[in-house]
Amino acid sequence: DTEAKAMQRCPHIFALQTVEADYFQMLSPRSKVYNLFGKFEYTPQPVTGNHNIVFLSGGNGFNQHGISWFLKEVFPVIRNRFADARLLIGGSICKAMPKLRNYEGVAVQGFIDDPAAFYAQADVCINPCYQGTGLKIKTFEAISYDKVTMVHPHSMEGIYDKDHAPLFASDKPEEWVRYLESLWSSQQTIENIKKRNKEYLESMERFVDSEYRRFLDAE
Repeated sequence: DTEAKAMQRCPHIFALQTVEADYFQMLSPRSKVYNLFGKFEYTPQPVTGNHNIVFLSGGNGFNQHGISWFLKEVFPVIRNRFADARLLIGGSICKAMPKLRNYEGVAVQGFIDDPAAFYAQADVCINPCYQGTGLKIKTFEAISYDKVTMVHPHSMEGIYDKDHAPLFASDKPEEWVRYLESLWSSQQTIENIKKRNKEYLESMERFVDSEYRRFLDAE
């Protein structure tokens, strides 16, 4: 009720993702709600051709739960099919979860000074988080660094143009493996996804620009 009272005093409301925008519009039906997502600069990177997977993350509880799910349910199935598969983990989650060092096939890299160099170690990035609200920054960031991005379905919630996003999403380990089989057997498939990454971010930037113009025109 307090949120609704506050928002109803505002003729304009900025949201960062679609679920949030819908919620704000429900609380304040007469306000104009604008969805701004965020700014993510596209950084093209070459195909590595290896079987590495990267995950860059802070140490909050949602991220810890997500990577724990991946390591328990998905990564063993991947390693059973691809014995040389490695998961490279960077960020403050390494300090928050010292037990990550105990998993076979996991390389803990700690604090990352250069995100581009970290992402350049693999063709595939994951966002296995299945809890939390707000903007799915890790999902957008992985796309912006030109990775094939694989996520838990929760990490697609509220993103721009969800139906056309260049993402793989599943909570079923076998589907992750089948997707990697098709991906790691075809460099052209990876190249095609990279092209979609660029087109997707360009489309989102045009949409955000149009939202700002809509706000300025209303003013």
